[in-house]
Amino acid sequence: MTLKRDFYIPKGAKKIVDPNTDALAYVNDWECGTKYTAMVFAGKRNKYDNYYGFKTAEKRDNYVQEYFEGIANQYANKKAWANKQKAKAATNQDKYKVGDILYTAWGYDQTNIDFYQIVNKTKAMATIRPIKGYIAKSYQGYNDVMPQKDNFAGGEMTKKIGTYGLKIHSFANADLWDGRPKHQTATGWGH
Repeated sequence: MTLKRDFYIPKGAKKIVDPNTDALAYVNDWECGTKYTAMVFAGKRNKYDNYYGFKTAEKRDNYVQEYFEGIANQYANKKAWANKQKAKAATNQDKYKVGDILYTAWGYDQTNIDFYQIVNKTKAMATIRPIKGYIAKSYQGYNDVMPQKDNFAGGEMTKKIGTYGLKIHSFANADLWDGRPKHQTATGWGH
């Protein structure tokens, strides 16, 4: 059972709403006059962020104001970050085109390289197919691998072009292949 916000709010507390954000505070002056409290919330959280007692009403009110300012700064930073991510994604969306080769490097205690080719593209989505690779040069412990354009090795997948390329799996993002061989762990060395 999840407790609702009303459960935490002290009886008789006065509600103060921040006009710039969704933050709010509940303040209380205890009848004995020796303790002033502030319980602050932001967002949709049911449980309060902080619940403090202060020796003076002035200290309490200053704390509430600082809390409101901190929440406003958090929201502004979050919005700026989101706008920056959108701009990066838009830049990425413009750099991909049909025929481009992508690669992923992934693995635990080894490096696996997979190649893909874009076969169709819209503004924010790319349809890709895995393509075969070949060993260009072999070394002790690793190989240099290269893609084989148009030598498809599987069906189509449609992926969103995001800030960090195309997310192929939870563990692998694909980005444009730079034309150079990629190092992959050799067979028998963990591959």
